[in-house]
Amino acid sequence: MVASKVTPQTLKKLCYDKCIIAFANIKEVNENIRKNVQISEIILEKLKRDFKTRFVEKDLEISSLRHKVSITNDQLQTMVEKYQNCKKELESIQITCERWVKSCNGYEVNLEKQRKNHVKFGVGFRKYDQERQTNTSIDSEMIEIITTTSNGEEIKIT
Repeated sequence: MVASKVTPQTLKKLCYDKCIIAFANIKEVNENIRKNVQISEIILEKLKRDFKTRFVEKDLEISSLRHKVSITNDQLQTMVEKYQNCKKELESIQITCERWVKSCNGYEVNLEKQRKNHVKFGVGFRKYDQERQTNTSIDSEMIEIITTTSNGEEIKIT
């Protein structure tokens, strides 16, 4: 029973049987508490290891995400710069287009005046333009294409 766990020397010092039984019960409770403490410490160490590994994994994940954020920020910055450059270019093209449209309007007005007055000179009324319109047929045997390679050698294709 429980009293058998108590050493004989301790038993001699105790005076009553009730004291011996109470002492044995206290010793058994202490041993159970020690076992529970050891089990709890083992569980605690296991939880600490799991926590550390998860912490390291999350730390690596955070580091990876920060790296991706920096790359994304760089890409966004580049995209914003390209957008600003395209915007400036579009504005300059718009001004150029507006000038071109104005100059085309003037050109159309000039052509319209020539057409109304039956003027036979100016753009589109040269003798060369009239001859070119009549000579539109081309003999395929007369065409010779000479191309060169990157080394400068000629390649003849007929």
